Amino acid sequence: MVVISFKGGLGNQLFQFAFGKRIALDRNEQLYFNLKPLIKNKEKATPRDWKLDGLPDTIIAEEEHANAFNDIYFGERKAEIISDETPKGKISDIINDPNIKAILIDGYFQDEFYFEPCKELISQQIKTLLNKYYKEAQVSDNLLPVGDQTVSVHVRRTDYLEPAKLLVHGICDIDYYQQAIETIESKLIEPQYYLFSDDPAEADKLLTGILPNKTNISSVLSQVPSKHNDLVELYLMTQCKNFILANSSFSWWGSYLSEAEDKIVIAPEKWLLSEELQSRADDIALPSWIRV
Repeated sequence: MVVISFKGGLGNQLFQFAFGKRIALDRNEQLYFNLKPLIKNKEKATPRDWKLDGLPDTIIAEEEHANAFNDIYFGERKAEIISDETPKGKISDIINDPNIKAILIDGYFQDEFYFEPCKELISQQIKTLLNKYYKEAQVSDNLLPVGDQTVSVHVRRTDYLEPAKLLVHGICDIDYYQQAIETIESKLIEPQYYLFSDDPAEADKLLTGILPNKTNISSVLSQVPSKHNDLVELYLMTQCKNFILANSSFSWWGSYLSEAEDKIVIAPEKWLLSEELQSRADDIALPSWIRV
């Protein structure tokens, strides 16, 4: 059995799913989703909802599954827990060890490395899920980015402004967006900008001086509030051909799932402020990104 202990928002949940799915495929075993950490997290940190309902070949873990894992882990001693601290060089050995009967993954795993062997299948399953929610939302076709000059601009705020998280993540400021837009303008003839943000009103204010002509997709969708708006936004983001990322797993997936050839992806030079996590942050970046 392979169990994912989910935590964080949509982008983080996608990384965790991707790694768990890769392990389940490699081992030809059932994948279980443990949602209890999300429920407990609502009581003491940024509230997060389960976002990936509808993925194939998965089972929500119940008490019986937790007991089964514990029996293997504490009884037979033939279970492994993989965390962000597990050395990457040991991952394949753990996955391929026939003596291990159960694996629990408990971390964020924000790196293509963790699911690279199965990335095409995993990406397709995620895109199918996003497309499902987009169609159900019956969003106006006017919001759908069309053309090679489309540019997604992501502004992450809300919980990133909390003092504790600000020290860890930092936040992309106006200077970053100014440099990113200048880079885009030097490469595209008539870029069309689409703004995505968890705080659309403040994001609009932030960028008005340097980006007056844009479609604020998050603002439009907020007029009809839905618990699935972030899934719809992520789908629309993937339809763009070029990207200005925030230091957020949400826009990481938006650019990653885009099928555009020769896409331009601009990302902040520092993904995390914390020196302790800087090496992990460097692994998030893809070689094709332009860092500013």
